[in-house]
Amino acid sequence: MQALEQRLQAEEKGLQLGASRIVDLLDWRRRPLRARADQAKACYDLVRNVVALRIRGGDIRDADTDVWAVG
Repeated sequence: MQALEQRLQAEEKGLQLGASRIVDLLDWRRRPLRARADQAKACYDLVRNVVALRIRGGDIRDADTDVWAVG
């Protein structure tokens, strides 16, 4: 994340100096947001898969997961 933020600052400076295009700057602004979204999706997938595995293994019953259901 820190590297992405540093690169964004460099692109902003480059735009001010005329060395970068606005499209490049917008792309670098999008990257940290995409990284956070991908991380959140990976965490969700991990929890979902662990719960599914435990259900199939018999450690959790379907009734136990009802409290997790979003409704």
